[in-house]
Amino acid sequence: MRRLPFWENYDHLKEALVGTDHSWTALTLKLCIALETANQLVQSTNSNVALLSEKIGELQKIVKRGDSAIAAAKADHAL
Repeated sequence: MRRLPFWENYDHLKEALVGTDHSWTALTLKLCIALETANQLVQSTNSNVALLSEKIGELQKIVKRGDSAIAAAKADHAL
């Protein structure tokens, strides 16, 4: 299974911090950008879940009204 880019960036940063070169600065920036992107994805997903939840609630109300209409029609038909 392929690792997520975030973890690859994190591992590279850890390796760079152990070494003596200055690649850690670019890797830190890369990691921060990955975290910001992940945060935006989470916020977008949360927003989509909230919208979907509202739509499900609306559908449940419609189904209940339909069930009530069917029950009323059956009751009228039985008379």
